[in-house]
Amino acid sequence: MNPTGKRRWRFGLWQLGTVSQTDNNLHVRYLSVSVYIFFSITAIFLIINLNAVVDYFLHPDIPYFDEEHLIVGGVTGLFCFVLLSLIAIYNHQLYQMARKQFIHLQRLEYLTKYANDIILLIDGDGKIVEANERAVATYGYENQQLLKMNWRGLYPKDLLEAVEPQLKQIEEHTGLVFDARHQNKDGALLQVEISSRLLNMNNKKFYQMIIRDITSRKTDEEALRESEDRFRGLFENLTIGLYRTTPDGRILMANPATVKMMGCTSLEELMKRNLEKEGFEPDYSREQFHKVIESEGQVCGLESAWVRWDGSTIYVRESAKAIKNKEGNILYYEGSVEDITERKLAENKLRESEKRLTELNATKDKFFSIIAHDLRSPFNSIIGFGNLLREQIQEKKYQDLEKYIQIILKSSNNAMDLLLNLLEWARSQTGGMEFKPAPIDIALLINEVMGQMDSIAQEKSITISSDLSSSEIVFADRDMLKTVVRNLISNAIKYSFIGGEIRITAERKNQHLMVCVLDHGIGIKNEVQSKLFKIEESISTL
Repeated sequence: MNPTGKRRWRFGLWQLGTVSQTDNNLHVRYLSVSVYIFFSITAIFLIINLNAVVDYFLHPDIPYFDEEHLIVGGVTGLFCFVLLSLIAIYNHQLYQMARKQFIHLQRLEYLTKYANDIILLIDGDGKIVEANERAVATYGYENQQLLKMNWRGLYPKDLLEAVEPQLKQIEEHTGLVFDARHQNKDGALLQVEISSRLLNMNNKKFYQMIIRDITSRKTDEEALRESEDRFRGLFENLTIGLYRTTPDGRILMANPATVKMMGCTSLEELMKRNLEKEGFEPDYSREQFHKVIESEGQVCGLESAWVRWDGSTIYVRESAKAIKNKEGNILYYEGSVEDITERKLAENKLRESEKRLTELNATKDKFFSIIAHDLRSPFNSIIGFGNLLREQIQEKKYQDLEKYIQIILKSSNNAMDLLLNLLEWARSQTGGMEFKPAPIDIALLINEVMGQMDSIAQEKSITISSDLSSSEIVFADRDMLKTVVRNLISNAIKYSFIGGEIRITAERKNQHLMVCVLDHGIGIKNEVQSKLFKIEESISTL
């Protein structure tokens, strides 16, 4: 038994070939021809040497191998041997050629039969004349059913009108690659890609169709297209800005919200800017952004001030991530920015409102403090002289009544003026008082205030003097200036010792006049002086 499963055929000394079981019939065919030729040549040899053979059998006593017979037999045998060898060699070559052709045809058959693509051969009338196994598996028809079908039968009825133009284009270009929709035996639609070619065999027209079922690919492509459309819609319609920039601030990509946020008319216009160099407010340091994103790989909720195309400022809340390559180097930043300008402005207004409320509360407290401080003295004077007037009347001493009444009236008027000035001051602190500057004789104004405060100063035997001349004219609001001077003189009286002196001076400094109220009281500590002009602070000399 031959373990290789192959048969070896020999004829005489000639090995005709080694073949497998699959092409055994082909080998036997050529072997039979070889045997036939061998016996034919043997017969020819016997016919040529017929006399010698007859003599050999009729006259066995006569020596056969004489010189004549030997020469004739040898030449004839040599000729037959040479002829048989040539025929055997030629026969072997024919067998090898036939075997190669058989293997080639077998490979071509396998190539089409087991191809992953559908292969159809269609004649000029559109009839399917050849179909491989993939066609059978894809369309669901038996091979014999397919070979009875027309090419048009693979198309849905509503697409039959496209068949003739396609065949015409194939003829015009001797080939065409196009997409189409076919229908299998169950009626299911198939998306196919057809690579066609026009063939001419034996002067007959054929169409070679190599068809690939791309239904799954088309489904995937459609899903990918829908996903891309959804992402594009999200990217373009999102109200939050999305961007991609290089680490040095060059813009690579941005959605319309970012373009609008930065005040640009197009992405190309925005890409001309370098965010690192001209995209942020001068007082905003981008170093913090780089420090965090390079160490942690991302930044979340960083608030900063950006500069728009027109130079205006917007406030944004930024989150970004560093995209790195395999070596760990940063390729670019991808991030989002949210315009929080309105929120920031609202927060600033809220802070200003809180600050203003604090100031108003301090103003209120100060107002009540001033009322308690400045109105106490006039009313004490009124009450004191009122009691004295009552005692004088009870004792029927009328000679000084007019004097006391004048003092009471003057103190009352001063108190009224003081109250009105305090109300005006309160209005000015709350923004309800209109500022009305005008030329004022500062000496006359100070003398007026000194007259109002004279009765209070007399209670402590304090003298008030002024060295201002009447030629000093200032441009100011009269009521506001009067309130300030009165408060200064009132405080000087309050904190001066009994029998002290208050002196009012003025010094011209360029376009301004500096008025000083000097007293010799207990003074104010240096650490307290810095708080004098803060309305929320309450200053005490204790």
